[in-house]
Amino acid sequence: MESFSRREDILSDIANNGRSILYLQNEGEKSTKSRTCYRLVIRSVDRIFSEDRLYLIKKGGPGTQVKAAEQIRRDLSDSEIRLGLEAKGVRLENSYFLLTDETWGLRLTDNRAYSVLPSGIPHKIICDEVDRSPENLFRRVEPYR
Repeated sequence: MESFSRREDILSDIANNGRSILYLQNEGEKSTKSRTCYRLVIRSVDRIFSEDRLYLIKKGGPGTQVKAAEQIRRDLSDSEIRLGLEAKGVRLENSYFLLTDETWGLRLTDNRAYSVLPSGIPHKIICDEVDRSPENLFRRVEPYR
């Protein structure tokens, strides 16, 4: 897990190489008392590739965010789903998973975190210590374009 606010190389890579950014949004209106709904957003600086994958995760037991990450990881390991995403222009290799306030519970110790991406796909997990919003990331990327 790396802080993008201190890494000009990460911001430049996102700005200049069309890297895919993945993050989860909590869909409060689709959540219930017993389930939390997350939307997987996959985008680059220029466009949104996919935001139609919803995950309704049962609350309780091991962390809800961890369960969501595991389900998404299984989906992104499925070749049919990956082919569909690739057809939309998504490149998962060398992409970034952004930890937001809504997924801050995926943090582990020693600057590590759970990822939604399978371990066989090279990627980085990024965050900001203060403003973890996707909007902040894309604002910080803009000067590097």
